[in-house]
Amino acid sequence: MTGGGDGVPGQGLPGGLAPEGRRRTWALVLIVLLGVALRVHHALALADLPTSQQPSMDALYHVQWARAMVAGEPFIQEPYFRLPLYPFFLSLVARVLGDGLLGWRLAQALLGAATILGTYALGRRAFGEGRGLAAALVMATAWLPVHFDTELLIPALFLPLVTWALWATLGLLQAPERSRGALLAGVLWAGATLARPTALVFTAALLLFGVRRGGAERRALLLLLLVWGGLLVPVGLRNRIVGGEWVPLATQAGVNLWIGNNPQSDGSAAIVPGTRAGWWEGFHDARALARSEAGTDLTAAEVSAHYQGKALAWALDEPAAFLRHLAWKARLALANAELGNNLEPSWFALAHDPWLLEGWVPFAVLHALALVGAVACIRQLRRGRALWRTPLLLFPWTYLAGVVAFFVCTRFRLPVWPALAVLAAEGGWTLLSLQGRARLLGWASAVGLTALGYLADPPARFPSESVGRMQLGQAWLGMGEVGKALEELARASTLDPVSPHVRLAYAGALLQVGSWDRAAEQLELLERPLPESRELEVRILLGRGDAEGAAVRARALLGEAPELAGVRYQLARALIERELWEGALSELEAVLAQDPRHAGAAWGRAMALEELGRPNAGAWHQAAELLEASGVEPRRAAEARERASAAAGA
Repeated sequence: MTGGGDGVPGQGLPGGLAPEGRRRTWALVLIVLLGVALRVHHALALADLPTSQQPSMDALYHVQWARAMVAGEPFIQEPYFRLPLYPFFLSLVARVLGDGLLGWRLAQALLGAATILGTYALGRRAFGEGRGLAAALVMATAWLPVHFDTELLIPALFLPLVTWALWATLGLLQAPERSRGALLAGVLWAGATLARPTALVFTAALLLFGVRRGGAERRALLLLLLVWGGLLVPVGLRNRIVGGEWVPLATQAGVNLWIGNNPQSDGSAAIVPGTRAGWWEGFHDARALARSEAGTDLTAAEVSAHYQGKALAWALDEPAAFLRHLAWKARLALANAELGNNLEPSWFALAHDPWLLEGWVPFAVLHALALVGAVACIRQLRRGRALWRTPLLLFPWTYLAGVVAFFVCTRFRLPVWPALAVLAAEGGWTLLSLQGRARLLGWASAVGLTALGYLADPPARFPSESVGRMQLGQAWLGMGEVGKALEELARASTLDPVSPHVRLAYAGALLQVGSWDRAAEQLELLERPLPESRELEVRILLGRGDAEGAAVRARALLGEAPELAGVRYQLARALIERELWEGALSELEAVLAQDPRHAGAAWGRAMALEELGRPNAGAWHQAAELLEASGVEPRRAAEARERASAAAGA
């Protein structure tokens, strides 16, 4: 095996490629077109689902940020919590195609094409045309990259940037004397970092490789890293100017570290213990919890440092538990299972799109073949051949180590797919090329590694269909389709009778139709209380007409955990029921201080001010904006607009 192309431009045919070269060009064109067609079909196949029409969690955050950019409105008035490149990309798409989310998803098919082409280019540069085409075919047709290229999530942009950055890095090491190569690679890595900061994990590997090399290669890598880092400096300056703190990139690292490294972590779920599960709810609750624990007000960077300190303290105080948990996360990272974060990928992708095949390129097979290809490359490196391929060998497992340091899910693991596809193509070629006992040993190794990937699957996971139907039911509930929501949530609870998330969602839907007793039954079946279950307890008392009992219970819960914004909001509702408007106003303002995007609290505050004879146009305007942003109650949003106008006139 040697580097470079195994199909070369024709030398005897003037004005074009040799027939073999033309065939491979057409093969690449067909692979890219197939990949784009699969992505377009997938977006259309899921278009009628409420989860596509009304995104949630991270996707909703990206959509809100992009729309704020288009409208020229402020969104982040502090150091970045998450870096802005992907929302900026969505804002560009919105300016061209309009506000329809289906158009945004279809546009991302072009990002998928860029990833497919980048995978081909990476494979061609590393091992030749044939392996490049095989790797591109994997990225074009495997269900996982197809699905995530249509989701409004960062991997759609991060994958092509990382893939082309690796391609440029290999090219730089092939010709280290060319400074333009370092500039290109640095720009691409900086772009990847502005999409997801975890790209920085790879700097350590490049530094180590550069130290071990000498001369031109070391200088080239140093220039690459300088360009990479230099392009990130404006982010730190912006954070200082806008947010008043020196934050190099973003403040999400500390929270994410604690999410994945705490005694209650399962290694995959993205929830800070003691907070609500929604994106903004969890964001504000995590900050309130940190400030409560610290006993003082904290800035955004100090909140991040607080959680980073908690994760480090747990690791030092309970090293055995921490190491067991780290080993568990490593197992999840190498397992064949696809773990959802936001929407359940397997069920949404495969149950709604007949063009996608679950058994085509499972992660266990891809990873096993990639390991075979990596071993073949390492044998060449030991003989001093093709050392410039080293970054390709380092990236997948270096990046996976960075994922394990936080928490593991499918979309966090997805960025290693292009590099693994290239190495897997080389691994497949190696297995086909072996002879005699070497072939038997090679195939046995590949089968054994594949089996290990399947055996690493966690023994107890929520069934994919149950989680998917729960999320579908929640989306129907958000659109006001309570009947459809109850149908899906009932099926989800039947498929998985132990999931606390399914029970909470089902109980919340039952409250919408006044089934107080059935909702209470769902809460009684929880193994331990959660922030949402505490809020539902008070809601059930309110639904039964016991406003005084609801207020007593809410105050008792807040005495134990004052950061429970949902419980405080229900306390305010109980006070409103008893027409204790001053007390309600105080509680609602406390809710908004903790959770500034709480639309219900904003509505209640405006109403309380009006009842107290202090109609406030600004309060009604705030309520209207938050209700419109939530997209859940358009009629109440319109009413808030009308009341804002009336208050302004008065």
